[in-house]
Amino acid sequence: FQDKKSGLRLDPQNFVFSPTALLEYNECPKKYELGKILQMPSVGDFEWSGASTGSFIHKLLEDGVQDKFSTLKQFVDLSKEMAELPEWEGVDLKDVENLLKVFWARNEGHYDEKSLVEEKLPLKIDGFSFFGIADRIDIDKEGATIIDYKTNGSALDATHRSWQLGYYALAAQAKGWKVKKLVLEMLRLEKPVEMTVVGDEVKG
Repeated sequence: FQDKKSGLRLDPQNFVFSPTALLEYNECPKKYELGKILQMPSVGDFEWSGASTGSFIHKLLEDGVQDKFSTLKQFVDLSKEMAELPEWEGVDLKDVENLLKVFWARNEGHYDEKSLVEEKLPLKIDGFSFFGIADRIDIDKEGATIIDYKTNGSALDATHRSWQLGYYALAAQAKGWKVKKLVLEMLRLEKPVEMTVVGDEVKG
């Protein structure tokens, strides 16, 4: 496959695409080529500013939901334990606790023993391989709700939201799930982004 606009050649047998990578390619094929194909570092890759709050929160919520934590205190206590590990040096625990309070206010009672974390969602479309990982999937008799945690300080644009959530819906349906809702859990914003799935359409 060769993109006529950029001249970039892609062999579908040698690449697995993610929703994020597709967004990057859509924005700038040259940036995609330099970063994803030629593996060239981007500005800031050599700077260290402490552990990433986003990565810390994702791991913390993954472990807490998997262990079926039933109180906010369990999440806070685990965050303090994790912060003692070398890989999380420099993480801002006060910021983490504020994000945990938002998470708990919105998610208490929503996950249970049927919930899945870090669920792999592969998909093939027209010979191309795609891959994504859902942070959490809650399942009830009406279907599956797919949740993706975000710690961005600003809202994601409509293209980013639709590509990422749309991919999750397609990939989950290919695995046999009836998807009823897609959620971007924006922990720094006033409310999450929620979309409902009706048939083959994503609305929200």
